Amino acid sequence: MNAKLKLKLDRRVIEQAKEYARQHQQSLSMLVESLLRGVVTGRERQLSDSEITPRVKRLTGVIGSMPNLKEDESIFRYLMKKHS
Repeated sequence: MNAKLKLKLDRRVIEQAKEYARQHQQSLSMLVESLLRGVVTGRERQLSDSEITPRVKRLTGVIGSMPNLKEDESIFRYLMKKHS
């Protein structure tokens, strides 16, 4: 169940947090909740690892596995052959 919470914070911190949340395709509420959840559960988590963003979820499985390359064959040659 969600509930509203009113906070008073430095304006610059709010703007920076909004920008961070936007860049990571999260709402500011999700970002704050993730931070608070980490604090109350005693876990130290980095913000970037806190949630899988919708963009990352859409990309899951897009890149297939690379075929096994022989040790003497470089990735460059593989890619050149693939795209020529």
